Amino acid sequence: MEDYLDYVKISNFCFQKVTEIILFAQIFGILWVITGEETQPESGRIFVLCAIFATSYTAGEICTFLNLPPLLGMLVGGLVIRNTSNITVHGPTSTLLRRLALATILLRAGLGLNPTALRKLSAVCFRLAFTPCLIETITTATTAKYLGGIPIQWGAMLGFTVAAVSPAVVVKSMLSLKEKRLGTDKGIPTLVIAAASMDDVLAITGYGIAFGFAFSQESQTVAMELLKAPLEVAFGILIGTTVGFVLWLFPFSYDTDKETNALEGRQRLLLTIFFGMFMLLLGAKYEVQGVGALGSLTMTFVAAMSWRKKKHDLSVDFGLKILWNLFEPFLFGLIGAEVIITNLTLSSVTFSLVSLAIGLVMRCATVIVVCSGTDFNFKEKLFVSLAWLPKATVQAALGSVALDKVREMQEEGDVAKEYFDYGTLILNYAVISIFVTAPLGALMIAVTAPILLSKEEIEKQKSGSKIVIPDY
Repeated sequence: MEDYLDYVKISNFCFQKVTEIILFAQIFGILWVITGEETQPESGRIFVLCAIFATSYTAGEICTFLNLPPLLGMLVGGLVIRNTSNITVHGPTSTLLRRLALATILLRAGLGLNPTALRKLSAVCFRLAFTPCLIETITTATTAKYLGGIPIQWGAMLGFTVAAVSPAVVVKSMLSLKEKRLGTDKGIPTLVIAAASMDDVLAITGYGIAFGFAFSQESQTVAMELLKAPLEVAFGILIGTTVGFVLWLFPFSYDTDKETNALEGRQRLLLTIFFGMFMLLLGAKYEVQGVGALGSLTMTFVAAMSWRKKKHDLSVDFGLKILWNLFEPFLFGLIGAEVIITNLTLSSVTFSLVSLAIGLVMRCATVIVVCSGTDFNFKEKLFVSLAWLPKATVQAALGSVALDKVREMQEEGDVAKEYFDYGTLILNYAVISIFVTAPLGALMIAVTAPILLSKEEIEKQKSGSKIVIPDY
């Protein structure tokens, strides 16, 4: 019987993958008929994106089979295709895809927040959201200046880029712990998701400020750049909350039949996606990235307060998960394809690894300190610090932003050569941080969670034959 079940499982997997290959071939064929030259291997942008997607997706599936984070394989897939061919990937299309991927994971992160646990842990959540990120940024900027000779504004950009934890790894891992009810008695998964999400928003906002300093015009003052930070946070929360309340009301219908509910579910998903992406793209357009990022996160958090009563958040999260599966190979494949191995030097790699190690040690120590005063024991504090090791999503989204800006400046006129060197260093540092911390962090969470966290007891209240498990 077991052999038969294994056969069925393997057969289903094979047919599913063949179906995905057929779908991909159909999409490429349609694009080939419509665009013609754009799908040609020599110079077609659509061909480049399809090649990146196919290679990254395949490499990700191989890593999944080997019980490794799929994003690691996707990163390697993009790196391999860039360094074994003449394909170039930088441009507005790749930048757009990275931003859409970031919007998707921020929307999912907002849905994963538990408001009850968040209120209970609001003080420690606030400390976790700000202190470790700022400490790691300051540490990285300092080591960049004194070990790498990098100006402080570029060091700050580097620090904020690498200081953000990865929603792609952390959110997924914490949701898995919530299903297993590990640490849920003290709200640890919700705390990590909430603090990590705000940590990412802080990193994105801080990066925007440092970016403004690095590329600012003479008319821009230091005061204006510093004023941007609280304004971005305030506007992001205000806009996100407003749109979240709108999603409480729309779509709405008095009809309760299944067909109407299904239509409402699709409309709700589309509104969520379009609102989130619009806010993030608008923020990027006007160089207030923090507004879009925090707005997207706040919107789904506020909207889910109403959706949970009717389980609407489950249908939206399912749709966002499908969308993330589409964007994930693009995000990590494109950032991997930005790296040219021949441009990596021993000194730059050594500097990146040493600086990264120093920053991670400081972050872990800071997390343990800021968790003092809570009812967490030392094992739980240690777990929270280890849960913040993975870096991937924000690094992939921000890693090439400065380099893209330098390329734009090169097209418009002369630009200092050191700007290109600094932008390249930030990109390579971001990729190295993903390669090192994404698999290490995911492994540490999976291995240490059963050891360091207690499992919440499930209260069973029998009502006839029904067992009621209280919602966390």
